[in-house]
Amino acid sequence: MGQLSGKVAIITGAASGMGKAASMLFAREGANVVLADLNVAGGEATAAKAGVVNLTRSASIDLAYDFIRVNCIAPGGVSTPILYVGGGVFGGSKETADAALIHAQPLPTAGQPEDIAQAALFLASEASRFITGHTLVVDGGATAGAIAGAPKRGAERHRPQRAFAGPLFEA
Repeated sequence: MGQLSGKVAIITGAASGMGKAASMLFAREGANVVLADLNVAGGEATAAKAGVVNLTRSASIDLAYDFIRVNCIAPGGVSTPILYVGGGVFGGSKETADAALIHAQPLPTAGQPEDIAQAALFLASEASRFITGHTLVVDGGATAGAIAGAPKRGAERHRPQRAFAGPLFEA
């Protein structure tokens, strides 16, 4: 407790899901939290993430002199109410959404709002005191590559024999 005492956090999308989880965690850790949310159907534009990333970079350069760090998070598929409430993307149940998310990235688990909140806590804490202008991708490995070739839980792993491809370190 108290990791963020005396700090100010601006949290977008704070009315539900990941933003709500981060808001509550940050408040518990002593931060002064500024909340923002558009909560308008269809308000998520494809350019929104790129805008946040570029704003983060620009603000980090302007504010670094005053030791103000600016970072952002790019979450992957996370089990939030927007995916399942009111018919959402995955129908009407959290279980259906979680099952779909488990198969959407290499890490075989559905991301939860708390996962994003913990990443945000790291970026806001002194543990990341030398990080600014960074976009932390928290997506269960989705951007690491296609999941078709990823090992599946319970299946036998077949690791191909690879020949050494590099300089020889022999005397």
